[in-house]
Amino acid sequence: MKTTMIEEPFARLGLMGGCGSSGTTLLVHLLSRCQAIGSGPEFNCFNRPELYDLPALRFAWSEIRRGRAKPAGYIDVPVFMTHREHYRITDDLIELWMSESSNASQFVGRLKEHLHRTLACQIVLEKSPTNVYCFRIATAALPGVKIIHLMRDGRDVVVSLMRRGFSLFGAGSRWLYDTVRAIEARDAPGYVEAKYEELVANPDAICERLLAHLGADQLLDVPVSDGGRPGLYTEQWTNRAEPRAWNQTPSDPISNRSVGQFRDRLSKAELVQLNRIRLRSNVAVRGDLPRQFGELLEYLGYENLPGHQAPQERQHDCLRLELGAYVRRLRRFHNRSYWRFPQRFTYFAD
Repeated sequence: MKTTMIEEPFARLGLMGGCGSSGTTLLVHLLSRCQAIGSGPEFNCFNRPELYDLPALRFAWSEIRRGRAKPAGYIDVPVFMTHREHYRITDDLIELWMSESSNASQFVGRLKEHLHRTLACQIVLEKSPTNVYCFRIATAALPGVKIIHLMRDGRDVVVSLMRRGFSLFGAGSRWLYDTVRAIEARDAPGYVEAKYEELVANPDAICERLLAHLGADQLLDVPVSDGGRPGLYTEQWTNRAEPRAWNQTPSDPISNRSVGQFRDRLSKAELVQLNRIRLRSNVAVRGDLPRQFGELLEYLGYENLPGHQAPQERQHDCLRLELGAYVRRLRRFHNRSYWRFPQRFTYFAD
């Protein structure tokens, strides 16, 4: 007698994430060329821990709806469910779902079904980079959810983020914190990862593997390297500074020219500095995971070539670099309608 497997309730929901400048926009642009996939602008929803605890969401709702959500990680994301016009979501609809739900799973289930209808797709794929902050909690709260972690050599990420105004210490800290948070979910069901370097070298193979992971019923009938059909996912690049900083938009031909760019852009002394960035003791991390930038590079399979050791900076020089990055984050956090001090997650290890 033939048995039919019962699909888990969130098997048609995919959450993508990775440190900023790791290629998530490029990847979702490619994957959404599959007609089964529905995607859109960064939603900033699944990166909120309150989403997975309905009483906490109800309690914080008055602050969240005014853009005052508490920081969830290294990057401050005080908003909840952005680009609502695109997704046809309003405060009233969110409040209706909260009133109709008895737990977080039911609330997210109503949201998921709404996204399926709005995007007219079999599989919803959401790609806010800061989804990494909630990868592990999402896999525990949403049975069957698919997680895609796109990672990239942290030194190349640092070069890209520095073009966008980050300091060396701030960029390295972001990559370290975000990447560790993501790989904490490595042993969770539904988790898969890919490397940016592999994506730009062989986009067809990587996309096919990830679409299979998502359970797409229809794979790409035209290789992504040949252009394929236009993706459903689009970015409004016209009035944004990122294309000038990145020197690329998702619709450009796929290129590996930025792979290994750190070799020309970072000095030996800067590479040594990056290797010393370490998570503070107040950051709870699974015991088997690295806590330092250089260790994490090697753990992920990237060859660590820091060059000759530069003279160790004096303690006050290290503190100046750390405080400079902290002040930048403080200004970003304070440039809101509320006051919160960002948490200090990293420091220069001796």
